[in-house]
Amino acid sequence: MRVNSFPILVLLVSHLLICTNGSSQENWKLFATTNSGIGSDQIEDIVIDNKGAIWVAGFTKLSRYNGLVWTVYDIPGHANDLELRLNGNLLIATTKGLYEFDTENYTLSSHLNIGIPGNHLECVAENSKEQIWVGYTVGTQKIAFYDGLNWSVEFPNTASIGTTVYSMDCFGDEMWAGLGSSLLHHNGNSWEIFDNGNSQLSGGLVAEVKCDKNGKVWIGTLRGTISQNFGRLITYDQTDWIVIDELDCNALLDGVCAIEPNDSSYWFTSYWNGFVNSNLGTYTFFDETNTIIPNDYAISIATDNSNNVFMGTTAGLVVYNSDTINIDAYKYENVFQFYPNPVRHQLFVTFSLNEAQEIGLSFYGSNGSIAKQVKYDCESGRNQIELDVSNLSRGTYLLRFAYDDISSTRKIIIM
Repeated sequence: MRVNSFPILVLLVSHLLICTNGSSQENWKLFATTNSGIGSDQIEDIVIDNKGAIWVAGFTKLSRYNGLVWTVYDIPGHANDLELRLNGNLLIATTKGLYEFDTENYTLSSHLNIGIPGNHLECVAENSKEQIWVGYTVGTQKIAFYDGLNWSVEFPNTASIGTTVYSMDCFGDEMWAGLGSSLLHHNGNSWEIFDNGNSQLSGGLVAEVKCDKNGKVWIGTLRGTISQNFGRLITYDQTDWIVIDELDCNALLDGVCAIEPNDSSYWFTSYWNGFVNSNLGTYTFFDETNTIIPNDYAISIATDNSNNVFMGTTAGLVVYNSDTINIDAYKYENVFQFYPNPVRHQLFVTFSLNEAQEIGLSFYGSNGSIAKQVKYDCESGRNQIELDVSNLSRGTYLLRFAYDDISSTRKIIIM
């Protein structure tokens, strides 16, 4: 999730730390616009899809990394939050509305904006029924709900609670959200509200809400405007509240704005102080003094099934693995992919071949006739072709990719 510039009172605190440094530089990799094809240096959110590809949102760019190359897609508005749907698509919450990105065909759709109560979205979550919740930063509504057919305002603007929904997550058909300094829970039928009067919330802004696979809710708060309200990392299993003691590590003091709970350990971002891993009560602190992390403004985090940890900063994406970084989503990709779609001038076609051979690309118009046809001699392995389509008339075409006895056909729009 993305964190805006929250009001934070700077306070120096001295105490005993249980912290260790990060590991060797060999276990790290940095992706920035200066050394890779990533679309933005500010990494607002990170999602790993079902094939292991990494998707990151940054301003008006959606970037995808398959272990070999970065692919960048333009999106409307400032992207604030990503959600991987049960159908494999991505939901993108932006300042211009809610968009759905088809991760198989690489197309962007605005169909979810029909009837949506407002467009300036901060966060998005999907429940087990494939229904959608969104949270707002501005406007009279704060939380809206999509039942699959229609949108409705489910929680109006309440000044006494807060003005911005900073984060939300679902477990089953239940939804949890951080609104101001309060934690909101919808159990599928009704609302309940937790604050520093009836829970262990500290009065700081609830910047992160994350449900783990067992339904436990992890809450990250930022330091409040009152000096004694330190940032906190809290868990709630709907019976007991547990506060991760802020004196265990200095990184907790300013607050927590992203959490990644795992089976035997957990990660969190420490807002202005880098990233922290907790394993059996020992905290390992990663920042720009002991790693290649470009700065300590830590705003997003995710992990994959290969124990890679992806850390988002305002100056690039950092990948860490205590063993060996291994991202090979390209092995599970379709043989043939293309982008962007719609396209105006240059079309990029990517594919993998087991051996060197000739491939053919054919564009078919609406009447079935061939509008353009090209052939290429390609090497074995991963290939990418840049194709000029500016000479094709505007309209919808079928693009056929073929080699040997294998072919694949997709729909493409020329603008």
